[in-house]
Amino acid sequence: MGGQVKAASSRFCEGGGWVLTEKGKTMLVRGRHVQFDIDLRTGGVRNWTLTGALNTGRLVERPTMIFSEKTPLHGAVLTQTDRLRNDRGDLIFIRTNGVVEVKIQAKDCSQGGIFQMEIERDDAPSTRVRHVLAPETFYFDNPNFRAREGDVVPFSNSAGQ
Repeated sequence: MGGQVKAASSRFCEGGGWVLTEKGKTMLVRGRHVQFDIDLRTGGVRNWTLTGALNTGRLVERPTMIFSEKTPLHGAVLTQTDRLRNDRGDLIFIRTNGVVEVKIQAKDCSQGGIFQMEIERDDAPSTRVRHVLAPETFYFDNPNFRAREGDVVPFSNSAGQ
């Protein structure tokens, strides 16, 4: 078995950092490698884009939108920013109305880094999230794998076990 598999590397985050600008009811989040907008009323994220900035680990060479929308369908209007942490490429942003809270965590890295949205609420057990891919993005559906859905797929680790 040849070759090595490399895990995510901090070198893919070199030069990363966020600039946040509030514009009306939208927070513009701009990094060297990633950019997106947050709807301050819903906590939804729009226009999540890899910028294509020069980096050894970049996945694209020009700005490429990956998803156009991730909107939590909680039905509430968020009224205040509860927490904002912007530290050398790591972002934590929490909006709330006292009942519903949306937490966004992001890392400014050339391969996308971390992006996570969490919804906590005191009034309901769960919240659906609407995901809309960008026009040029698609989910890959491997029909050969899908045809075996339910089968036990053989696995071996690098030691051949």
